[in-house]
Amino acid sequence: MKWQIYGVWVSLLVSLVGLGLIVWKIEPQTASLQIKALFFIAIFILVWSAATAIIFSVKNLPMRHRASAKSVYDSVFYDSFLAGLFVSIVLGIIILIKKVI
Repeated sequence: MKWQIYGVWVSLLVSLVGLGLIVWKIEPQTASLQIKALFFIAIFILVWSAATAIIFSVKNLPMRHRASAKSVYDSVFYDSFLAGLFVSIVLGIIILIKKVI
Protein backbone atom coordinates (compact mmCIF):
# COMPACT_ATOMS: atom_id res chain seq x y z
CA MET A 1 0.00 0.00 0.00
CA LYS A 2 1.85 3.00 -1.26
CA TRP A 3 -0.65 5.46 0.20
CA GLN A 4 0.93 5.13 3.66
CA ILE A 5 3.88 7.36 2.80
CA TYR A 6 1.46 10.09 1.75
CA GLY A 7 0.02 10.04 5.26
CA VAL A 8 3.52 10.59 6.62
CA TRP A 9 4.02 13.56 4.30
CA VAL A 10 0.65 15.03 5.32
CA SER A 11 1.49 14.68 9.02
CA LEU A 12 4.86 16.31 8.34
CA LEU A 13 3.22 19.31 6.70
CA VAL A 14 0.43 19.65 9.28
CA SER A 15 2.84 19.49 12.21
CA LEU A 16 5.17 21.97 10.51
CA VAL A 17 2.30 24.41 9.97
CA GLY A 18 1.06 23.89 13.53
CA LEU A 19 4.52 24.43 14.96
CA GLY A 20 4.97 27.54 12.85
CA LEU A 21 1.66 28.96 14.06
CA ILE A 22 2.53 28.27 17.68
CA VAL A 23 5.92 29.93 17.34
CA TRP A 24 4.57 32.87 15.37
CA LYS A 25 1.39 33.60 17.35
CA ILE A 26 2.20 32.68 20.97
CA GLU A 27 4.53 34.53 23.31
CA PRO A 28 6.63 31.93 25.20
CA GLN A 29 6.40 33.74 28.53
CA THR A 30 2.60 33.87 28.44
CA ALA A 31 1.99 30.38 27.01
CA SER A 32 -0.23 28.09 29.04
CA LEU A 33 0.53 24.49 29.82
CA GLN A 34 -1.77 23.32 27.01
CA ILE A 35 0.08 25.44 24.43
CA LYS A 36 3.42 24.11 25.64
CA ALA A 37 2.09 20.56 25.37
CA LEU A 38 0.88 21.26 21.82
CA PHE A 39 4.32 22.65 20.99
CA PHE A 40 6.10 19.50 22.16
CA ILE A 41 3.53 17.21 20.52
CA ALA A 42 4.00 19.08 17.22
CA ILE A 43 7.78 18.71 17.53
CA PHE A 44 7.40 14.99 18.28
CA ILE A 45 5.17 14.41 15.26
CA LEU A 46 7.41 16.55 13.06
CA VAL A 47 10.54 14.59 14.01
CA TRP A 48 8.74 11.25 13.70
CA SER A 49 7.35 11.95 10.25
CA ALA A 50 10.57 13.57 8.99
CA ALA A 51 12.69 10.67 10.23
CA THR A 52 10.26 8.18 8.69
CA ALA A 53 10.28 9.97 5.34
CA ILE A 54 14.08 10.24 5.27
CA ILE A 55 14.71 6.65 6.32
CA PHE A 56 12.08 5.38 3.88
CA SER A 57 13.62 7.35 1.03
CA VAL A 58 17.07 5.97 1.76
CA LYS A 59 15.90 2.37 2.22
CA ASN A 60 13.60 2.48 -0.80
CA LEU A 61 16.30 3.60 -3.27
CA PRO A 62 17.60 0.07 -3.99
CA MET A 63 14.01 -1.21 -4.23
CA ARG A 64 13.08 1.27 -6.96
CA HIS A 65 15.60 -0.18 -9.39
CA ARG A 66 14.23 -3.68 -9.03
CA ALA A 67 10.72 -4.88 -9.68
CA SER A 68 9.59 -4.86 -6.07
CA ALA A 69 6.57 -6.64 -4.75
CA LYS A 70 4.00 -5.06 -2.49
CA SER A 71 5.25 -7.00 0.53
CA VAL A 72 8.77 -5.61 0.10
CA TYR A 73 7.44 -2.06 0.03
CA ASP A 74 5.36 -2.67 3.15
CA SER A 75 8.27 -4.10 5.11
CA VAL A 76 10.49 -1.16 4.16
CA PHE A 77 7.77 1.27 5.21
CA TYR A 78 7.12 -0.44 8.55
CA ASP A 79 10.84 -0.60 9.33
CA SER A 80 11.17 3.09 8.51
CA PHE A 81 8.09 3.94 10.58
CA LEU A 82 9.44 2.15 13.65
CA ALA A 83 12.92 3.61 13.20
CA GLY A 84 11.39 7.10 12.95
CA LEU A 85 9.43 6.44 16.14
CA PHE A 86 12.63 5.37 17.90
CA VAL A 87 14.45 8.51 16.72
CA SER A 88 11.62 10.78 17.90
CA ILE A 89 11.39 9.04 21.30
CA VAL A 90 15.13 9.37 21.86
CA LEU A 91 15.08 13.03 20.83
CA GLY A 92 12.05 13.65 23.06
CA ILE A 93 13.81 12.07 26.04
CA ILE A 94 16.90 14.19 25.40
CA ILE A 95 14.78 17.36 25.25
CA LEU A 96 12.93 16.44 28.45
CA ILE A 97 16.19 15.65 30.26
CA LYS A 98 17.67 18.99 29.17
CA LYS A 99 14.52 20.81 30.26
CA VAL A 100 14.52 19.17 33.71
CA ILE A 101 18.25 19.52 34.37
